[in-house]
This record gives sequence, C-alpha cells and structure tokens, in this order.
Amino acid sequence: SGSDSSIGTSTSGSLTSIGTSTSGSLTTITTASQLQPFEQAVRRESETASSNQVLQTVTFQNQNQAEINIGQKLGNGAFGAAYKATNVQNGEEKALKYNFQLLESQNSALGRPNLITQANGQVKVPGEVYGMTLAHPHILSVEGVVTQNPSGHEYWNKENLDINSMMDKELRMSVSPFVSGGDAGRFLKSNNPIENQLFPVLLQMADGVSYIHRNGMLHGDLKPDNIFVDNNGNVKVGDLGSLQPQMGTEHIRGGRFANGYAAPECYANKRKRDQKSDAFSFGITACEMALGKSVTSDFEKATWSSKMKELAQNNPDGSYLDYKLSDADKAKLDADYPGLRPLLNELTMINPFKRISVEQFQEKLQQYANAFAFGITVCEWALETQLSDDLGGANSSLVTHNNNPDGSYLDYKLSDADKAKLDADHPGLRPLLYDLTTVNPFKRISVGGFIAKWFDQ
Repeated sequence: SGSDSSIGTSTSGSLTSIGTSTSGSLTTITTASQLQPFEQAVRRESETASSNQVLQTVTFQNQNQAEINIGQKLGNGAFGAAYKATNVQNGEEKALKYNFQLLESQNSALGRPNLITQANGQVKVPGEVYGMTLAHPHILSVEGVVTQNPSGHEYWNKENLDINSMMDKELRMSVSPFVSGGDAGRFLKSNNPIENQLFPVLLQMADGVSYIHRNGMLHGDLKPDNIFVDNNGNVKVGDLGSLQPQMGTEHIRGGRFANGYAAPECYANKRKRDQKSDAFSFGITACEMALGKSVTSDFEKATWSSKMKELAQNNPDGSYLDYKLSDADKAKLDADYPGLRPLLNELTMINPFKRISVEQFQEKLQQYANAFAFGITVCEWALETQLSDDLGGANSSLVTHNNNPDGSYLDYKLSDADKAKLDADHPGLRPLLYDLTTVNPFKRISVGGFIAKWFDQ
C-alpha cells in the first residue's frame, strides 16, 4: 500500500529495470515470474484506492528524468487496468494502461497479443504501438510504451520508436493524456442520455474513427467505455490496444473485441473483420449513448452466432438494431433525434456490404451542421445585416437547449422588428429559416430540403 516502484535506465537511455520497494530497498525485476508479485500488489491495492492515494511511483529516466505517481484506478479489463498518473515535476496528468502478464493458458488461446514479433515476413505489433503514429484532435494519443523481455524493460516514445529494436518484446504499459470527464460509459451507468451533447459528440467520434480508417487501420474495439469526453465536451476515441492495419480490401482475422458490440462477421468466417465491422460497433455505441442505457446487457456469446444466422435467414437485408430495439426505444429515438435511427440502422446492417461507413455517417451528420450555418447566412442576406457575432460555431444553438429544446435558434435570436421585416420582404422564408436552425440538430431540414420547399412556394 503506497509502496514505491521505479523504472530505471541504462546510460544509453533505455529502460532496464522495474522494481518495487519492499523493505526500503529497490528490487530489480528482470523476469516475468519476478514481475508477478508487483502485478498482484497493483491489483490488490487499486481495488481500494482513493482518488488521491499514490499506489506506486514510477521513474522514467531517459534523457529527462520524469517521476510519475500512479494513483486512482480508472478502469480495468480481463488483461489489464488503467490508472490516473501525475508527473511530479510539472503536475501534468496522464493515464497509464498496465497490461498484466498473461498466463500460459491465455497466451496459448490469444497468441500472445502484446508480443512484438515477425513471422512469414509479417510484423505483428500491439495496437498501442500503431497508436503512437496517430495525431488527431479526436484521438486519445499514445505518448509512450514500456516493453519487456527477459533482460528488462525499455521505454519508447515517438522520438525513439524503432520497431526492429522492439522485436520479441512484450508491451506492458502505455501512457496517454488524462481526459477529465471520463468515458462515455458513465452515461449508461447513470441511465442518462447525453441529450444536447449527442450531436457534437457523435460528430467528433465519427471524425476520430474516420481518421483511423483513412490511415488504413481499424479500431477493433469501439464501445462507450473507449470513448472519452472531457468536461468541455471534447471527444477522444481511445483504448487503441486493438488497433490494426488493413491492407486495401483485405480482411483482418482474429484479435480481441467486445462482446455485444462486435459485428456478426467477427464471430464467423474465422473472425474476419474490416472497417465496416467498426461501423457496426460505432452504430451500437451511438445508439446506447442516445438512449442512455445499454442495449447489449442481455448479450450471450454462446447464442450470438445462432441468432445472427437466424436473423440473416429471415431478414438478410435488415438491420440488427431494427431487430434488437423495443418499440419504446424506437419511439424515443424518433422523438428525441428525428433522422438518427435510419442512420443507426444503416450502420448496423447484418450484411456488411450494405452498411454505410463511419465516414459516410459523418458526412450525413455534417449536413445538419451545414444547414445551421446556411440558415444564418440566408437570414443575414434577407435582413441585409450581420447578426451579432456571438454564435460560437454552427452548434451554438445548444445554449438555448434547456429552455427551448424543440425551438429554433433564430426564433430566440431575432428581434420582433427583424421578424416583421423578414415576413414583409420575404413571405414564407422565416419558417424555413427556423427549420434550418432548430436547436436540436436532428430536427433540422437539410439545405436541399430548404431549396425544395422554397421553390415549391
């Protein structure tokens, strides 16, 4: 409880040891068997850790010594746990993901997923290493990783990353920025939908995932627990441990994924998957965030394949969510977010060839944001004046959400004189401008819809 741990370096700057303070002296750990007591201590202590308790102190001593206090557990899974960490020197907060040493039975079943190897001319690298190559506002970047081999440990960041030198070593830790608000799973745990934040959150999620796809990779483990939202509503797609490259149209086989969020093809065809599999997981995640509850809690892996086979036979061109959701859930989605459910259905088609991509979903969402900006522009043209510059972006109408969630921003913004001028100079225009600038983005008409209605008048 509160014991010190140190990661040290050789004079060449690489990490060479990890130790725990037992009786005031540093114990150097060089083998997997010696590391197990350290892991057990971390697991045991973190179960009762408070937010301010320091469990371990880790020192990264490469060119600049950095001492990091490891404290509050942020979350855990079958093969590891994440902790909040603080740089003692500058107070910078980090998230440290620690991968437990797998048992022999787990190694055999999973093929040692954290091992960096090369076989048959192909390099196999854990997702966190690929994550170090990504840089995007809506990706929770991986700043560094710690690898282990029988002789010790090494710390790698973007500056000294060298895949050839990492061969036959196992990834044990990864370091990322800490996100203040936590993961989106908290909305599900509290049975609260994201409500007025949903549109910008989904748009940022899609932007991050689309960036991964444009770089020739798939995330592989999309779910609310891996979507992070800070206190200002900024979204980061995180937990890149399942990140994998996809070569052209080639399918990826194997890998880890979350039951209930994975696409049907992940459970069949030797677990083939591609970026359309990410689209399915994205659709399930977006649906849960909109409803504020889990739609996967009754998932049973043993019956999933048979259910999907039956569904594919009875409704091969249908959507999993259309089959899964209750009438009450469908009615809630349609009432709160008109136009969203058809997009979610398109993301979760049973047949992957009939699914839209995450990038296509992003483009369709962007049309709602474009409609708002278009409505403001047309209104200014019609009034021959510029509205006061306090909009703060295309979705600033959210400031009126609590008071008038189903209303229009322009109805709130315009003076009575401006409204009278619009009605006198351009009869029939004001209602259409209201439709373009509704507070709820999902209730807006598109620019194309505006043009069609305007010329029908």
